[in-house]
This record gives sequence, structure tokens and C-alpha cells, in this order.
Amino acid sequence: MKTLASLTLILALSACGDEVVGTAAIHAEARKPEMEAAKQIEAQYRQQTEQAMQQSTQRLKDAEGKTP
Repeated sequence: MKTLASLTLILALSACGDEVVGTAAIHAEARKPEMEAAKQIEAQYRQQTEQAMQQSTQRLKDAEGKTP
């Protein structure tokens, strides 16, 4: 009797674990497009920041060159 109860408990707990793993995988797959979009936005901001820094550096050099 104890063996049957233990076996039932083990099966029930392992089934719960499988469900949690499956749900986590589905959730992660659903979030994948969001993560890719966030990476693209981050790359755009990095590029814009680099361009702004280059422009600032160029303006500073131009200003220094005009000053006697």
C-alpha cells in the first residue's frame, strides 16, 4: 500500500514538473520576438549615439580650428 501511494505521489509530482517546463518553454518562445525587437532598438540607439558623438567631436574640432 505504501508503495502504491509513493508511486502515485511521484507520478503526480513529475507531471507537475513537466507542465511547468512546458509552460516556461512556451512563454519563452512567445517573448522571443519582443527580445529581438528590443535588440534592434538598442542597436539603433547605439548608432544614433555614436553619430551624435562624432558630430559633437567634429563641431569641437571645427570650432577649435576657427579660433585664432
